[in-house]
Amino acid sequence: MREAARLAVADPLTGLLNRAGFDRRLREELDRDHRAGAVPGALVMMDLDRFKYVNDTWGHLSGDAVVRVIARFAIRAQVRSYDVPCRIGGDEFAVILPRSTPEQAEQVCGRILTTFSGTTRVVGEAIVRTTASAGVARIAGSADETMKVADLALYTAKDKGRD
Repeated sequence: MREAARLAVADPLTGLLNRAGFDRRLREELDRDHRAGAVPGALVMMDLDRFKYVNDTWGHLSGDAVVRVIARFAIRAQVRSYDVPCRIGGDEFAVILPRSTPEQAEQVCGRILTTFSGTTRVVGEAIVRTTASAGVARIAGSADETMKVADLALYTAKDKGRD
């Protein structure tokens, strides 16, 4: 039963939390933040720039390999043990950063983006260059409000040239 519960919130491709797990953990963080004296958390939302091109050019298996590499080396390796990395959609990721200010979240976000920005990866027979854009928000209000602020910051980054 415990394995079934874990699988319900795990992304099978990356091992990160999936969208259902992300939603649950974000609500938990909001509940924690509302208790007296709790240090607020922050949310990083990111997605890969022009990822459709990767899938269209080298195929979905290569795209899956890129997503796995990014999840493992660019995201999971750059966060603290109690941070919560998630894959919330195809090429969309989020990291819940408990007890973090937006400034601290921007530093984490910078490390993640620097890790793979402009780096080429050999995936099968393809050489793939990926970049990502990201947005940061303080966890406050509701889950929807927090995500809306982070999404707005993410799309502002994309509008300003991506990466």
